[in-house]
Amino acid sequence: MRLRANPTCHIPAPSTRRGFSVCRACNNADKTASKLTTKAFLPRREILTLLHKTDNFLPRVLLSPNPWTASLHNVYQDLNSQSNSPARVVVYGMDEWSGAQDLVTALLEEPFSSDSFQSEYVRGRWRTDERSITLDEGQSSYLRHFALPVRLTEVRPPSHPNTARNHPNTIEPGDVTSLVDADIPIIVCNPLTTPLHTLFSNPGLPWHNPRVIVVLTSSGTLPPLAHLISVTPPTAHGRQVAPELKSRLHKLKILTIDPLRALGALNTLKASPTSATAIQRYQDDFLGSGISSLSHTLSEYLDFTEPDPCGDNLHLRATTQLRGSLDACKSFLSTKKADLDVVVSGVSELRREIANVEEGLSHKIFDIPQNADPATRSEGRAIGEVERSLKDSEQAMKLVMGRLTWWRMVSQVDEIGTVVADSVARTWCRDLDAKLLIHTGNLTYTQEHLTSTTMHLLRSLPLSSPVLLNTLLQTSSSPTYPLTPTTLTAPLHRRRAQIIEYPTTRLQLAAQRVTIGVLGSAGAGAGVSWAGWVGWLAESGVFGMPIGGTTALGVGVLSTLVGVRWAVGRWEKAKKRWWEDWHRVGDGLARDLKSNLSETISSNIVIVPHIASKKLLELVEKRKNEIADLEDELDDLEIAMSKLEGKEGN
Repeated sequence: MRLRANPTCHIPAPSTRRGFSVCRACNNADKTASKLTTKAFLPRREILTLLHKTDNFLPRVLLSPNPWTASLHNVYQDLNSQSNSPARVVVYGMDEWSGAQDLVTALLEEPFSSDSFQSEYVRGRWRTDERSITLDEGQSSYLRHFALPVRLTEVRPPSHPNTARNHPNTIEPGDVTSLVDADIPIIVCNPLTTPLHTLFSNPGLPWHNPRVIVVLTSSGTLPPLAHLISVTPPTAHGRQVAPELKSRLHKLKILTIDPLRALGALNTLKASPTSATAIQRYQDDFLGSGISSLSHTLSEYLDFTEPDPCGDNLHLRATTQLRGSLDACKSFLSTKKADLDVVVSGVSELRREIANVEEGLSHKIFDIPQNADPATRSEGRAIGEVERSLKDSEQAMKLVMGRLTWWRMVSQVDEIGTVVADSVARTWCRDLDAKLLIHTGNLTYTQEHLTSTTMHLLRSLPLSSPVLLNTLLQTSSSPTYPLTPTTLTAPLHRRRAQIIEYPTTRLQLAAQRVTIGVLGSAGAGAGVSWAGWVGWLAESGVFGMPIGGTTALGVGVLSTLVGVRWAVGRWEKAKKRWWEDWHRVGDGLARDLKSNLSETISSNIVIVPHIASKKLLELVEKRKNEIADLEDELDDLEIAMSKLEGKEGN
């Protein structure tokens, strides 16, 4: 160390004050075996090649803007120009109670320096409103104590505690960029205000950096780290430290420091620089604060060997940025794959709801038994509601048809079609028609519920598609999408119209023919009787045949009776044929209603969720293929990176 102590005071050697050279010669051998910075570094060309490939790969994976693209570009430029870039140390406090500012003050202030301006500058550095401040060798003599130039950037801590209520895992983009660019990021955390689960589950912190330092500030002795992690409750956001991250935590450089105690020691020495009591108190408090461990760690991380310590640090920065960017890509792709799994799960849930709606509507509307076999369901034989309605309609029509005897038919032959048609329109599945209207209203609610659920699902899923959303909006606003009062009752009306238009018309024609036949036979019988009677009176017979009057009268009456008998048979036969048509049309009604319901469900009720689920699965498959291609390219970069790391470690 090149610090000067007051020769008149019994103050520890500067090496003890800052912790840079305690047993340095004895520790060099151990540090050579353990430090990251004493490795044999790679050829510059290999690093530049991998930087170029990774820089081209990043925009295809990570969202823009991201801190990695600019970071890789900067380190590529520094390597390519072989500039003597200073080592970058960034101090980031998790909240305003972390003690980061006091830590930096205690670290940078030199109690033995005669330069009062530097001391005042260090203490008053935060009088500006800047988001961060940067100090170099000219502003602090402490930064000149390392093997290469050091530039320290201090980020202003957030003005609120990083608790779950204030979104602890959110870091300002500019702060993330500073942490990513840092050679040595120092994360300062007060466990009382920022739980360790919040700290170690924060994805914005540079956990990829092998030289990251975590400083836990305290005013006393903390329990072991493993105990703190186990007893700290998870955050309200549900983010927990993963098992693999827990294993990495124990490899981090984690220091326990009391910045206030260190500042108190400096203030004590400043107040009485010649007092033995003040000197002893300074020694006890400054060493007891643990701040010397941070100086030791910085010295270890920045103790590069000649002839090119800046180049060695730049190489290490490049490999760190490469590893961090590849890890970020891997994490991003893993997140996207997990997002696709969430989409598939959401689609599966939506399809289960569609299936439940389809099955439940058939049971509810047509009373299909739950234990009915598929064949029974498909053929519509178990549609009890339709069968009951048809039976009720048939009973009502039997009363009408029963009153249409042949003599009433003859008396109102021109009204037969109207009477039967009115009766059919009045009695044809009247109760079923009313129930289907009620079910139409229920289906409208179900349709709106499914559409709303689908839209909510699309907005909540991590996979968004404006094209799909526009397609669904067009579908839901099309003229054929809303249900109308005749949506479910259309088969009833069509079948009723068939009965009125065809069988009833034939029945009307049959009645007219029967009436003509009856009248014809009655006229013929009357004519024969009259001719026989006249012939008997004139003793000339009938049509030249000698027939008595009584016989002629009997022949006429017989002719009339035969005509009536024929008319009765023809009319009953016509009504029987009408009933056959009725049953045939009724048998087809069940199939029509079931088919119409299925068509309504597929074309109106579940059309929006069906299109959404189909298109989402297609989109998921497309994204999976894209991710697989990116993972293949990432694997190639990982292999190249592993080879570089292998060479670096040799």
